[in-house]
Amino acid sequence: MQRDTSAGQMDSMWLSVRLGAQEFAIDIAAVREVRGWTAPTPLPQAPHYVSGMVDLRGDVIPIIDLADRLGLPPAEHTASSVIVVVRIADFLAGLHVDQVCDLVTIAGHTPAPQLRDAACDPSRYLIAGTVSIDGRILHLIRVENVVGADESRDLSSVADPGVNPGFVKPGTAASMA
Repeated sequence: MQRDTSAGQMDSMWLSVRLGAQEFAIDIAAVREVRGWTAPTPLPQAPHYVSGMVDLRGDVIPIIDLADRLGLPPAEHTASSVIVVVRIADFLAGLHVDQVCDLVTIAGHTPAPQLRDAACDPSRYLIAGTVSIDGRILHLIRVENVVGADESRDLSSVADPGVNPGFVKPGTAASMA
């Protein structure tokens, strides 16, 4: 849905979300659904920003605390907390955010480059840029970078019975035994 126009400008729809006092935006092309908060089941030895796993209509997906992943204080679980289900590479993941704000069109805006230089700063790879729309500052999330290649492989295989034979999908005959 995103297309480049002249001079690096963008013309696309983005879902704006709030993490603490800051507003971020996720390309709507990556978003599959927005669902209410469900407490995840912890996943042993997962990266610090993976809160756990939840069942999404029979598919188990990892829940990523987006604030924690961005180096911000971990998100609080409140009445307005939601999970934004996105496609990352070849699997679905849920991004825990404080709230969904609205759908915005970023048309004719050139994202400002990142201001941070620290090589280990996670936002260096996770933020595509920043735009100002109607007096609001939006940091544009690079969904494809929320999980690294190795972590992506590990997380996508957790609920794959071919890779993890101990996993039993809820509602199957094996889970009823």
